[in-house]
Amino acid sequence: MRKIVTMKKISFKGIFGSIIHFICTHTMLTLGWFLLIFGLITAPIPLPIGQFIALIGLSILVSHSPKIQRGVQKLRRKVTLLNKGMTYLASMRYCPLFIQDVVRKTSPDL
Repeated sequence: MRKIVTMKKISFKGIFGSIIHFICTHTMLTLGWFLLIFGLITAPIPLPIGQFIALIGLSILVSHSPKIQRGVQKLRRKVTLLNKGMTYLASMRYCPLFIQDVVRKTSPDL
């Protein structure tokens, strides 16, 4: 009888996986904060590019930080005008999916 020899797979999910996850999460949070601050600084410019950049930064922060997500939910609960504006923005026909995702995740009804 012939014995079948199998090789074990090397798994990097242990310590390497947690280190990579930590680095990716903190890189995305840093990028999100940078885009949000840069977008808010450039918001007064007549072209609406600053608001769009701020929304991209906010979407990155909401998708990677539950604390930011809860903060935006509380802010939308307190400021009804912001809540109406975000809901209207998400209901527009050509609204990008990442903005719809931010509005859905930060809905004060959750």
